[in-house]
Amino acid sequence: YVCYTGKGKTFREDIATLWKYKGNRDDMLRPLLLDKMKDYVVKRHNGILVKDIEADDAYSIAVIEGYNNWKQGGEKVIGIAEDKDSKQTNGWHFNPNKDDAPRLVEGFGKLVINSKDEVDGSGRMWLAFQTMNGDTSDNYKANCFSDIKWGDKAAYNQLKDTTNDKELFQALVDGYKKLYPENKTVIGWAGKEIEIDWLYVLTECFNLAKMMRTYDEKPTVVKDVLDKLKIEY
Repeated sequence: YVCYTGKGKTFREDIATLWKYKGNRDDMLRPLLLDKMKDYVVKRHNGILVKDIEADDAYSIAVIEGYNNWKQGGEKVIGIAEDKDSKQTNGWHFNPNKDDAPRLVEGFGKLVINSKDEVDGSGRMWLAFQTMNGDTSDNYKANCFSDIKWGDKAAYNQLKDTTNDKELFQALVDGYKKLYPENKTVIGWAGKEIEIDWLYVLTECFNLAKMMRTYDEKPTVVKDVLDKLKIEY
């Protein structure tokens, strides 16, 4: 086995202009032995320390690489993670708190309402849901500067009927246009004035939500994706 842990500032802190990425954790007490625990994992448990990206990104990259090799007849790689971001990416995943066996995530995926009346899902639909909704743990929200109340069920209803990538991105566009029908000037977390529109906020939230697929991956230019899919906007 191999495991990942991270240290230092990550690229998401640089691309977050609206709300401070994980800024809601600023007042939390940092565990006193955290750095020593990271050192222990690296020295004793086949740990890899990553910088500039999150351990979750390194996990996703490894699971996707394993999935691609497995599809070509290679050994199956199983990723073990509790984090909900892992449900975005192709590969075999196992959540020790919820799963009885490894589960395969691949392709377009799905969105469902589970037995606890919570939104759940997988694949690209799950990434779109995170983009259309947000993450209170990482401190980004689709409606961060909107006058409209927007939560899990609203995001789910916006996306649930889509059946392919074009429909999915069209639903994202339509959803963000609901939240930001007009351009506006806001004050970002760093105190600077920012001119925003629906595409600005969509692009930022998409890149904060998306797990990296390769180590050299750059932030997604959402406009280019929309143009490639011939989305109306």
